[in-house]
Amino acid sequence: MNFFETILWGQSATAPKTFGFWHLLAIGLVIAACVVIFIFRKHFTEKRFLILLASCLAVVVLLEIGKQIHYSYRPETKEWKYDWGQFPFQFCSSPYFIWPAILLIRHEKIRKGLYAFLGTFNLFGGLIFMLVPDGNLKTYVFISTQTLTHHGLMVVVGIAAYLTGRIQFKWNTALHAAPYFGVLVSVAILLNATLGRSEEFWFNAFYISPYRDCPLPILRDIYPHVHPVAFIVLYIIGFLAIAFALLFIAWGISLLYQKCAKWIASKKKAA
Repeated sequence: MNFFETILWGQSATAPKTFGFWHLLAIGLVIAACVVIFIFRKHFTEKRFLILLASCLAVVVLLEIGKQIHYSYRPETKEWKYDWGQFPFQFCSSPYFIWPAILLIRHEKIRKGLYAFLGTFNLFGGLIFMLVPDGNLKTYVFISTQTLTHHGLMVVVGIAAYLTGRIQFKWNTALHAAPYFGVLVSVAILLNATLGRSEEFWFNAFYISPYRDCPLPILRDIYPHVHPVAFIVLYIIGFLAIAFALLFIAWGISLLYQKCAKWIASKKKAA
């Protein structure tokens, strides 16, 4: 236990700062991983992509187990008490449900939609945190490492899905991902309607509970001024818009890259 206490509850003097050394190091590692995948993208068969996904899933699940232990155990009192505020069902918890589904489901149309989820909703969840941690980096070294690794791998997997051709560049690709986002939101609503009412512990799945304040940037400014149902509708519309935006940005980058590659090839041929 002394070893695990050192790993799970070891603290630094101060929490990592946004765009400080550790944050920039994490961003750099994510970029490096994406560059490596880009270089070897033509060698990523379906099987190899699934191996990459399974490896990333193993890492995030292992770290999540450590996180749950960290928040459920008090080394100073030797007391175990589960922290429902850390229950892994938030928007950024989607890898625990979507990634295994991709690994287990062989149905082509279903997997097509799940792949689309990786490059839209999943990618956004990782990107927004990596760019704006918003105070989620802690003095506990393990928690900061877990958080940065988890969201960083969400970005890597999402971009890898584009680079390796798992996602089609079509206007309705984001719509294929929408049903899975809808299922997750529906489960969150159900959990909030049951667990969210408790006065004994704090619980707010997807931060859309009508019984708790929303801590998310931008959304926390909207939450107090609209009806809970209207808030959820705006939440869904907003995330759908972001999913389409990410798809079209990736599509635009792909087209620009192809044009640049053709231009360079023509110049070399002319020379």
